[in-house]
Amino acid sequence: MRYRLILLAWLLLPMLPAAAQEPMTILEQKEWSVRGVCVGLDQCGFCAATDVSQAGVALRVEPPRDVSVSLSDHPGVSAAVLEIGVESFALTPSESAEPGESGFDASHADGAKIIQALLHAPGLTLRFSGDPAAPSYRYSLEEFPKAYAAILKACPGS
Repeated sequence: MRYRLILLAWLLLPMLPAAAQEPMTILEQKEWSVRGVCVGLDQCGFCAATDVSQAGVALRVEPPRDVSVSLSDHPGVSAAVLEIGVESFALTPSESAEPGESGFDASHADGAKIIQALLHAPGLTLRFSGDPAAPSYRYSLEEFPKAYAAILKACPGS
């Protein structure tokens, strides 16, 4: 997923004005922030919400259906599961993880379901397996609806 996004951005960026080629912060909150590549006010592409409140872990949501996790502190992790309310979503290992990182992606079918669950749940738990030292992480979703709304406003095609 990350490789395809980078390749697409690399192909499209020369068409944007020079000043707009840097990712911009659209919304900055305590936990969830939104960034995108913008060419004007509320005219952005590649919008994503990211929660990096847990050191060494990045939880990224890019509507309409991309959800991914990267973990830098435990490269031996082999599996990841998101628990949101009563639902559990298994993430598959990412082929585009950075060296020294473990990366995991939701299937596109699960990604859309995950995003809908994120909008309505108070929190989520992220669990890993394959490395006994890898802890589980809890995230608050209180700010996520505002982050999602900012994406929809700035990136209407999301």
